[in-house]
Amino acid sequence: MQIKIKINLGICLVFFLLALSTAFAQEAEEHLKKGAQYYQQRKFDLAIEEYKKAIEIKPSFAFAYTNLGVAYQAKGLFDLAIEQHKKAIELNPRIPVTYTYLGSAYEAKGMLDEAIAEHKKAIELNPKLALAYNSLGGCYFKKGMTEESIAQFQQAIELRPKYYKAIISLALAYKAADKIDEAINQFKEAIKINPDNIVAYNYLAMAYGEKGMQKEAEEQYKKAIEINPKAPLPYTNLGTLYYHQGRYDEAIELHKKALSLRGSLAIAHSNLGKAYAKKNLHQEALEEFKIAISLNPNISLLHYNLGLSYFESNQLDKAIEEFKKEIARQPKNADANYSLAYALYLKEDYKEALKYAKIAQKEGHPKAEKLLQLLEEAGIESEQ
Repeated sequence: MQIKIKINLGICLVFFLLALSTAFAQEAEEHLKKGAQYYQQRKFDLAIEEYKKAIEIKPSFAFAYTNLGVAYQAKGLFDLAIEQHKKAIELNPRIPVTYTYLGSAYEAKGMLDEAIAEHKKAIELNPKLALAYNSLGGCYFKKGMTEESIAQFQQAIELRPKYYKAIISLALAYKAADKIDEAINQFKEAIKINPDNIVAYNYLAMAYGEKGMQKEAEEQYKKAIEINPKAPLPYTNLGTLYYHQGRYDEAIELHKKALSLRGSLAIAHSNLGKAYAKKNLHQEALEEFKIAISLNPNISLLHYNLGLSYFESNQLDKAIEEFKKEIARQPKNADANYSLAYALYLKEDYKEALKYAKIAQKEGHPKAEKLLQLLEEAGIESEQ
């Protein structure tokens, strides 16, 4: 009788532990769901709190670690994200999406080879995971492996025909490969799938611009503005289109509109500076270029354009400094080398002027030969 009672007590204890374990698992799942809801609302700190609660209740909850890593990524905390994804893989190495999230965190840190390896692991585990192919294609694109990236984006779209991000990525890869017609077709396809997202309109307009189809480009920028009047980028892009058409006053107004919507948009400050320069408003141009550099010093030709404004304002020393900065970024830039050479010539630093004039000539600047002749007249001869 005692044995039977002990057995019954043992069975009850097992069922109690199972019930308790199930209750804990359900509570952890609830925190995971709440975290996902907060994440969708872009309330990343609250999402992180919920995922941590899920892990506290169930330390072996691999999906909670994965989601926590994704939330950290959304906040730009990539080292923490990598740590969580690795923990998730340690707990369950059979979840394909965790590898591609880990790859994305590596990509964000510029660790492209490591990212590629993780995306490939995800594909090995699940050859139908479209996200992994798209992410792998993005890494190849960043490494300059355009054809390889195209193949991955195509595979992602084959698996998910309405995969908006992959279609946009494929279009951009085609554009980078000078396959403009193919790019245009993909941007149009993206618009069919999501006609309310202005990204594709903006890129489509840029593709039309590259083909010289300025009317069509203008129409797409205006559609983007109509769909989302509070998005600043289409305004400054349309302003750039007008700039190239010589419509500087209209360009200035559009760049100002973009900046009224987002004052920290560096490219709009740069574009506004260029439009001011064309109107010979060099002091205004200087101010815009300076702001742009403070926000993003890596914009193409920004130091060169600032140098030109200093030059036109008779501030030769500052112009020379900016031209040199641009050349440090782009040593073979013919315009920057010529402008620096000419500024040095005006400062009567003929030996230095000769060095940069020779580079400008080698890179095909049309005025370099004339400047070399002026230097020769000044008694500085070019070595053959």
